[in-house]
Amino acid sequence: MNNKQQLYNIAYLRSIAIILVVLYHAFCPYNGWNNFKSEYSFDYYSIFSIWLGARMPLFLFISGYLFSYLQNHKNKYQNFKDFILNKTHRLFIPYIIFALAILFSINDFSWNNLIKGYSHLWFILMLYWSFIVTWIVGRIKSPLFHILILFISIWISFYAKNKLPLSINFLTHHYVWFLTGYLIVTYKQKLNFLFSKKLMLIYGLIWISTSVARNTTNFHTLHLLYTVRYLNMFSFILFVFSIFEDLFIRKKLAENTFINRINKYSYGIYIFHGWIYSLIFKGNAYFLAYISPFAKEYTIIFPIIFFAFLFSLSYIITHFFLKTKVGKYLIG
Repeated sequence: MNNKQQLYNIAYLRSIAIILVVLYHAFCPYNGWNNFKSEYSFDYYSIFSIWLGARMPLFLFISGYLFSYLQNHKNKYQNFKDFILNKTHRLFIPYIIFALAILFSINDFSWNNLIKGYSHLWFILMLYWSFIVTWIVGRIKSPLFHILILFISIWISFYAKNKLPLSINFLTHHYVWFLTGYLIVTYKQKLNFLFSKKLMLIYGLIWISTSVARNTTNFHTLHLLYTVRYLNMFSFILFVFSIFEDLFIRKKLAENTFINRINKYSYGIYIFHGWIYSLIFKGNAYFLAYISPFAKEYTIIFPIIFFAFLFSLSYIITHFFLKTKVGKYLIG
């Protein structure tokens, strides 16, 4: 597979990831976020927190994959100072600006909210730290060292504290996914065997069996639950990645304008769909009072309509925001 095809592959995967994220949030009112009761609440939880629970790990995997590709194949990000400035511009500054904007727009400002990693924007801060840690890890060109860091990151996630500021707590829980994507590209030639059709089938079976187990089993220890969850998420990511890798190798998929647009807009869609959600459910009692009766009565159709609304509106806002100087600076 040539380099261009690799990026087509990732464009499809990132588009799928952002769609899953927005879809998940559209169903969140029934999963404890707003206490909307539904006879399907457990089914929604099962679908989005178990079967498709790897949506954010997939996003991190993609980010690590692209970072390794740009650093190791395009020779970018070689100077640490320039790299830090780039990621501060791309991630840290947008976090501060959008977090403040959302907090003030829903009248919920506090320094604690800003410092801990506010709302869905925790992911942006976590990405910031993931890039920095991986740049340092990548300086040591040793497969054994990288394997050791991978296992250490898993071990840390079992015992990480949840009160660390600036999304560092999320880093300790989720860094393994970013590093996995990074290592897949770094050692692509040695790891090609991971994406054979036989292993693809095995990944699918592991994903299905661990999803069923998480749905039906009360695990007696957190360590066992975390282990099964890791198997579930790793198998899902390797399964979908292998599928698209195989499809591109066999030239069954080609560049798609709409997919490329979603891929390009994914940063903005992520930011704006969460902001819209906050405005509706946290910032305006009138909207909530109007929506709640419909949401409570039509518990199947409402989240589907809400997803279409969230995704399309955040897509449109991103499109026009990127035409401005401010938009190009923050998310361009």
